[in-house]
Amino acid sequence: MPRSFSENEKLSIRSTLIEKGSVLFGQYGLKKTSIDEIVKAAGIAKGSFYKFFKSKEDLFFICMEFQELAMQEKYLIPILTKSENSSEMFNKLFKLMFELPAEYPLIINMIAKEEYDTLLRGLPEETIESHRTKDMREMAGFMDLWQNMGIVVNEKPEVLNGLFQALVMLNLHKNEVGKDIFPESMGLLSKILAAGMESLYVKGETV
Repeated sequence: MPRSFSENEKLSIRSTLIEKGSVLFGQYGLKKTSIDEIVKAAGIAKGSFYKFFKSKEDLFFICMEFQELAMQEKYLIPILTKSENSSEMFNKLFKLMFELPAEYPLIINMIAKEEYDTLLRGLPEETIESHRTKDMREMAGFMDLWQNMGIVVNEKPEVLNGLFQALVMLNLHKNEVGKDIFPESMGLLSKILAAGMESLYVKGETV
């Protein structure tokens, strides 16, 4: 029977599970990482794991959300708020989609369809729907920010979110494009997309 923990112990153990889980998931992926490996790394009994997370997929999802938040704070928010003009902002934004930082392996792993399908099968529908709602809320916030910059994007948030997801999926095709030329090719595509966004939506520079 799993032992009882104090509130401080619960906070510490949950944090440790997220930390160790992030490392293991990043190294081996969701499918190849077991709960046994996670609890061994965290130094707790297997039965205690379920006091903190419903499943391995539940833990992975939380770890991934932490990495998403970290990437937004380090890369996305500065791009949106500190770029000199809309052309620079869009160019950097699209390049980020094509060159996901290696320090966030869970996000990169999620691009692989097998990992994505494994995660979806292990999560309740309400968790998935809640994440989609959060994504739409964040995209609507970005669109409000753009509007303050004179960039009026008259599209549904879910359409723009779908566009960015499609661009991220191009990372799956580095071999087909050619690993040696992928960065340069995506850099050119970033410029083309940025020019297109400006042509379609920029009403007046205020940055």
